[in-house]
Amino acid sequence: MWTLILGGALFFCFAYVGIGIRSYYAKRRDIYKDSVAYIDYLKENIGFLKTPLGILTRNFCSDRKGELVKILNRYVALIDKGCLNSDSVNKLVSSPYIDKDRQDMFATFFYGLGKVDCDTQIEQLQRMRAALVPLAEHYEKKYRTTGVLAYIAGHRSNDNRSIAEGNMEIGIIFRIAGVGILTAIINIILKKSDKDEVATFVTLAGLIIILVMVLDMLGGLFDSLKSILNLY
Repeated sequence: MWTLILGGALFFCFAYVGIGIRSYYAKRRDIYKDSVAYIDYLKENIGFLKTPLGILTRNFCSDRKGELVKILNRYVALIDKGCLNSDSVNKLVSSPYIDKDRQDMFATFFYGLGKVDCDTQIEQLQRMRAALVPLAEHYEKKYRTTGVLAYIAGHRSNDNRSIAEGNMEIGIIFRIAGVGILTAIINIILKKSDKDEVATFVTLAGLIIILVMVLDMLGGLFDSLKSILNLY
């Protein structure tokens, strides 16, 4: 019985930590994807700055949500107040959802908007877009391959690889549950037969099997945590 309880506890711990990491990756993915969308919007409407940058940015942010929208709203506020300088822009992009080594790139981008001629500005936008697309794809991959409970809850991607990885994780869960149930049944039978010592050994064996089965899951969890912590 204790083996079953421990297996369930381990599963739910890993699952909910996985969901937290998955949400973190989703926010990182979205901030880069939304940045690409913002750049595309500027390229189409910059015209060149016939419409003021602040108004363009407000129009982009209307009916949108997310971490980038929060940054852009603060950006527009700085423009309106005439407080846009290198220090204020550096603070603006100090977000936990922007890679630390990319914050300078974002700061340079925001500080330089509207300060050069049209051709140069379009060129800068294209370079920024080219740098952001791989980052969005990277965190999309991280998001799809992280988290167990999210797959069970039905949040599966249409991507075949992600579905296969989700099914693999679910298979591990069923194996853990199966070992736990089988161990619990054998344990009950042995105890009713007054074979408590054997029951103890069976419980330990079941526990060891479950721990071995979750080693890969634990390794993946630690890798995800390490990749997050190394960003600071």
